[in-house]
Amino acid sequence: MKSQAGKDFHKALVWAFNLIFWIILVLIGFFYTCIARTVVQSHRNSRSTNTKGKHKTQAKVFIVLAVFLVCFAPYHIIRIPYTQLQVKNQHNCTWEILKVAKDFSLWLSTTNICLDPLIYFLLCKSFRKKLSDLGILKRFSSSGSGTDEDLSNE
Repeated sequence: MKSQAGKDFHKALVWAFNLIFWIILVLIGFFYTCIARTVVQSHRNSRSTNTKGKHKTQAKVFIVLAVFLVCFAPYHIIRIPYTQLQVKNQHNCTWEILKVAKDFSLWLSTTNICLDPLIYFLLCKSFRKKLSDLGILKRFSSSGSGTDEDLSNE
């Protein structure tokens, strides 16, 4: 068992990590919003009437933020009540449910490592082009798909 100082330290760490998560979430939201505004402003400055491009940019920003939120928010939300029950040494049915939820949400947060490259691959034409230039896409493509020509037609 932990001493009271150990329990207090554990609780403080959980709150600190949650605070860091929320700060990072706000910063990511801010920076991706700035990126989206810059791209939209670029469309306006070029006098482009391409509203489809504007909407695609907004959707891409939303997808990146949504994946981050879906992957990391559950863990940080569940961790607070779980830790409070753990520190109070109240191992009851609620704690067991929260433990399973915490373990699942931890797994979910680690899936972000796999999802980020997939998101960049699906959303970023220049990333796919670079992979194609390196010959990585050509290995997985058949009869000409995955070439520079195909990538520029999107």
